[in-house]
Amino acid sequence: MDSRLNELFFSQSALGAFLNCQLKFRRRYLDGLFWPGSWALDAAGREALEHGRLFHLLAQRYFSSGEEKDYGLVPLQDWFRLLREFRSNDPSLVFQPEQELRLNSRGMKLMAKFDLLAFAPDGRVLVYDWKTSDSVPKQEYCRKHLQTLVYRYVVCAAGEACSPYGKVEPEAVSMLYWNPRHPGTPVVLPYSRRQFTQDEEYLRKLVGEIVTRNPAEFFATTDVKRCRHCEYAAVCLGERAAEVDVEEDEDDLSLDWDSIDEIAPL
Repeated sequence: MDSRLNELFFSQSALGAFLNCQLKFRRRYLDGLFWPGSWALDAAGREALEHGRLFHLLAQRYFSSGEEKDYGLVPLQDWFRLLREFRSNDPSLVFQPEQELRLNSRGMKLMAKFDLLAFAPDGRVLVYDWKTSDSVPKQEYCRKHLQTLVYRYVVCAAGEACSPYGKVEPEAVSMLYWNPRHPGTPVVLPYSRRQFTQDEEYLRKLVGEIVTRNPAEFFATTDVKRCRHCEYAAVCLGERAAEVDVEEDEDDLSLDWDSIDEIAPL
């Protein structure tokens, strides 16, 4: 077992990179070859990415201290107004923005950084994730996405460490995707003990496959379509990618939300 793999806590970004292209995973997480995907964006793309970053910062400050600041930028003024309208008025909820949880369960190391966790006295836990892209969130796509799998599992397995009300039960957890560009179409995904068990089995198998592999055997994807949007195209193919897709709320390193076709079976 490579010591670097043994030390790594796997985020949904790391797992997604492995599923997309094992060589990409090796370059980023083992070789330490990383640069922001935003370098390949045009001016409009960089502006959209910056607006997404500022919205996450705005939401963090709002839910942690009640600070109301819109940075004087459009569209952030409208987004912040919609966020205030969207926020639950339940005074019993305990909000924890930008909460990171790490899990080490019998050698399976996972991590997740949540945009917002909300804990209720009756045991309910809401996992919020902010999206600011143009696309409308789709229920089925979000349900099957690797981020949903990892976030719901980790909050159940490790959430007791930050919950003011003790152990987190799967049936009490819901994940909610919300986009201020499409405020009327949130995606709410409940959880269950059965799904938790299935997710644990899948994640143990996936992590086990990664950590027991020889790094020399992390091979490049055969799907050239993925290479066209990968920041490592210049290294692997000798030519710069036409466009690198970047997700604005990456949990550790950049990963395109729309690029993962291989996901856990749900």
